[in-house]
Amino acid sequence: MSVVVILEVTAQAGRGAELRDVVVPMLADTRARPGCRGAGAYLDAERPDTVVIVEEWDGRAEHQAYVAWRAERNDPEGVGPLLAGAPTTRYLGLAGGAALTA
Repeated sequence: MSVVVILEVTAQAGRGAELRDVVVPMLADTRARPGCRGAGAYLDAERPDTVVIVEEWDGRAEHQAYVAWRAERNDPEGVGPLLAGAPTTRYLGLAGGAALTA
C-alpha cells in the first residue's frame, strides 16, 4: 500500500529561504529512488522558515530504505546546521483504500 510522507523542517530564524535552496535540489535524487512516486517542497505561508516536503512512496519500507541511503551519503549533514530543531516525519495511508487521483 502506498504511503504519503510529510517531512517538516524548520530553519533557524530568517534562514528558511536558505534551507529551501539546499533541500529543493535534493528532490531530484529523491524522485529517482526506487519506489518514489513523487516529491515536492513547500514553504509554510504562515511560518516562512518552515519547509514542508511531501513525498509519495510505494510503501513505508521503500521510504525507509531511501532514508538509510541519505544517511549513508551524509546528506543530512548539509541541512543540519540550518535547522532550528529536529525534523518531524508523518506517514499517511489512504483512508478507505480509495486513491485520490486516477
